[in-house]
Amino acid sequence: MDEKPSTLLSEAYMDIVEGRVKPVPSPLGRFNTSIGGGFREGQVTVVAGTAGSGKSYFLVQHMLDWTKADIPWKYKPLEDSKIDVLQRMLAINTHSWDPVTQTEEAALNATELSLDPNNITVMKRAGRCIEENTMVEGVDVNNWGMVESWMRQQADAGQRVIVVDPVSQINFVQEFKRSFDLENKFMQNITGWVKNYPCHIILVCHMTKGDGGNGSIRGSAAFTNLAHNDIRIMGHEQRESPIFIPEGGRDSVTHNKTIYISKARNGHTGKSIACRVGNNGPEFMELGYIAPEEKKGKYGRN
Repeated sequence: MDEKPSTLLSEAYMDIVEGRVKPVPSPLGRFNTSIGGGFREGQVTVVAGTAGSGKSYFLVQHMLDWTKADIPWKYKPLEDSKIDVLQRMLAINTHSWDPVTQTEEAALNATELSLDPNNITVMKRAGRCIEENTMVEGVDVNNWGMVESWMRQQADAGQRVIVVDPVSQINFVQEFKRSFDLENKFMQNITGWVKNYPCHIILVCHMTKGDGGNGSIRGSAAFTNLAHNDIRIMGHEQRESPIFIPEGGRDSVTHNKTIYISKARNGHTGKSIACRVGNNGPEFMELGYIAPEEKKGKYGRN
């Protein structure tokens, strides 16, 4: 006889109370809070941004933190090589731009950093979590079905976070099929089976330029319509924005990155976090939640 719904509910809540269900945390405190205490089991997140906005560094910063916390993860880069990803991780781990700066002096400095025993340990562990981006002549290794199958294999293997970067490199074009039909099927399949696993899937998407960094995601609307979280990484010139402060009220900060978070299925209503990148290497430093502009009445009163 099936268990009563009330029993199933109570067991589900006790899983949370007793710590059997734990979201995978983000090293960024405000961001972590905004996505419900971490990347939740059985869900899919889309991380999007224009070229150069910082999507990869944002994710590498998270993967470095997960490596140090012994959280199983797997990363499938479809554009960058494994060495590219490790160079970015070394840059964040050492708070230095040298590992990703193409000059002779920077290369010499980066060589010393890469030979530091502490860095070697972290890089070795992270390297085992990064798939090498290999292309085989005559074989469509990035076919959407093969990528989905790879993700399923990683979920079966016990990975807590599975990242594919970017989906624009996945082949969604097949004879007699329209690409947006296959993109919808791809997302429907993933969101269907992932709910049965204690893992979270992150899909990285490119965005079209325009509209102040808020351009649309390339590909079909299925990526954000069917995902659980919609994260937009926006890189821009230094700008000043009002932020909320813990004591109440407002302050202003100068920042060159903005992280926008929304529950994708509820439409584009969410929070924006002002961040700075550059002072201590390529890692994101949160500065505060961006406050909406204060509207003033006809005579200048709020």
